[in-house]
Amino acid sequence: QATLSKIVLLSATTISMIGILLWSTQPYQVLIQLPTKYFGITHAIALFMAAIFAQIIPKLEKRFDDRLIFLIIVILIIGTYLTLGFTVSMFGLAILLMGRSLIGAVLPLSNTLINRMTSSDIRATVLSVRSFSSTLIIAIASPIIGYWAGMFTLNQALLYTGFIGSGVLILLFLGMLKVWKQIPS
Repeated sequence: QATLSKIVLLSATTISMIGILLWSTQPYQVLIQLPTKYFGITHAIALFMAAIFAQIIPKLEKRFDDRLIFLIIVILIIGTYLTLGFTVSMFGLAILLMGRSLIGAVLPLSNTLINRMTSSDIRATVLSVRSFSSTLIIAIASPIIGYWAGMFTLNQALLYTGFIGSGVLILLFLGMLKVWKQIPS
């Protein structure tokens, strides 16, 4: 059960970091002075990219260890935050959309891990706990990030979020080292 708890927490934290990117998209678009008429288009692009990731992940899981794939996704999310901390441009928007679209990779990947680790009688509960946990993290973090964005800049708020989120994710991965091999493959 400790292994399952860690997977749920790792998944929830990763999903919440992507969720915060989602909520940061419009302020970032305003920051780079993207015309409002393109906001929906950028959202559609992110959703399309997420759908592509969702299709690719099962194929990658057959070729590579899904724990390695999860680690790569986390590194990409951290990279997204750190890049956005220093970039105010269309390039930054492209990075933001790529980071947001990783939800298409994280959800099926974490679902697969959780499905392998749980029996059918508790699976829905575990997935609900993961969903609740990620929503709770966003609810707690959002006012803090909003405060930072108001006191400093959106870039700095994203950078601070990236640093803190990176620290949490690194600690979660380090905590997983002891139980990593207990995850069924």
